Amino acid sequence: MAESELLAAIAGMLDEKLKPVIQKLTDLGDRISGLEGRISILEDRVSGLEDRISGLEDRMSGLEDRVSGLEDRMSGLEDRMSGLEDRVSGLEGRMSGIEGKVIGLEEKVSAIQKITAETQKELTEVKLHIENVTDKNITLLAENYCNLANKLDENNKVTDVQLAYQIKVNFLIDDMEKMKKEIAELKSRIA
Repeated sequence: MAESELLAAIAGMLDEKLKPVIQKLTDLGDRISGLEGRISILEDRVSGLEDRISGLEDRMSGLEDRVSGLEDRMSGLEDRMSGLEDRVSGLEGRMSGIEGKVIGLEEKVSAIQKITAETQKELTEVKLHIENVTDKNITLLAENYCNLANKLDENNKVTDVQLAYQIKVNFLIDDMEKMKKEIAELKSRIA
């Protein structure tokens, strides 16, 4: 009995575990039926498309004839384009020469602008220096000129007196030197 109960228990467990698998297989079967219906609809549509493609192929053959005519016309246009391309290439050569000249002119203008800017800056600095330094100094010189002239006159008077004293002192020094020599000669004679 233990064995039959054990088998019954195992069978019960297997039934429980297989129920979801069986349910999934049933669901898959339903889905496959739905897909078969859709495939049959797609087959009908493909058949309609094949008919339409056949009509398009007929139209395509007419278009090919027209394209052949256009190709002939294009050949003539290509010949004309070739002539135009030669002319354009000549114009491009001339344009590159002009562009080179324009670049040279632009470089010269740039250099002139740079020099002009530097000159303008220096001119501004000179103007500011004149306004801030030179004008003030000229004003100070003008204000003090009279005072300096008067002081110079007074100084010249003092200098003149000092010069006269210096001359007198020089004469006296010479006289002293002569006397020292005479005294030395007298001492040497006496001795």
